[in-house]
Amino acid sequence: MDGDLQHPPEYIPSFLLAIENADIVIGKRKKSGSDMPLHRRLSNSVTSFLINLKTGYKLRDSQSGFRAYRLEKIISILPISDGYEAETEILIKASGRGLTIREVEIPTIYTGLPSKMSYPRAIFGFLRILLKQTN
Repeated sequence: MDGDLQHPPEYIPSFLLAIENADIVIGKRKKSGSDMPLHRRLSNSVTSFLINLKTGYKLRDSQSGFRAYRLEKIISILPISDGYEAETEILIKASGRGLTIREVEIPTIYTGLPSKMSYPRAIFGFLRILLKQTN
């Protein structure tokens, strides 16, 4: 879960149910009718599209930080990256090992506080991992 209170912990039981039939569960944030900023909706759509092209997955929210992993599976795909690009690296490695991913719909919560994310750095990191990382 992200540490900025964007992800409500009451959705954890939904993740526990979903992980029974998957190796990874990702929280799929609602985009339409939400308070997710337009630039975040656009970047999320683009990054998910590019990751899906590379991995063969059909994810709607590849960059959500609300995730659950099976312990025995995550050990084999731990990222080397330590920034936001770690989420992308994990998905690419997971696809190379044939891991299954499910998404659980979660609400999108934005407090209006400024993001601490450096967008140029995050974009560069994402592209570096996407173009360099092999499955």
